[in-house]
Amino acid sequence: MKILLIINSLLIAFIGQLVAVSPSFSQETYRLKAAITGLNSSSVVVRYSRQGMLINDTIRVHQNQFTHALPMTDGAIATLVLSPTIQLPFWLESPLISITGKMGTTPFLQSRGTPENDMLDLYRKTVERPYTLRKQGKSSAEVDAIL
Repeated sequence: MKILLIINSLLIAFIGQLVAVSPSFSQETYRLKAAITGLNSSSVVVRYSRQGMLINDTIRVHQNQFTHALPMTDGAIATLVLSPTIQLPFWLESPLISITGKMGTTPFLQSRGTPENDMLDLYRKTVERPYTLRKQGKSSAEVDAIL
């Protein structure tokens, strides 16, 4: 009887461990939705860190749009890599992150979903984008007209 009780206890503990590491019972995920004009049907990469490892998820774009589920990350931040020179870091503190924008000579991308992403967008609009446009040789008047 005592041996049966020990076996039952070990079996319950083992099943509990299996359920705890099962993907269906994993931590919450984030949903990334994007609509970026100019991507057409290419591929993009979402880069994030999980359990100390750098993970690159390749996502197929269909008609300038894609959705992707991201697991819980180490730092609640990820980077959308559209090309080697066009990367968009964004915060993952909301279950739904929305990225919109357009590609071109000076891509314009916005990420929504958290106050931190709103601050990043404000920085990109007021500092980064004007700097990039001036670096391309545009005058202040041209930059002001674009913004």
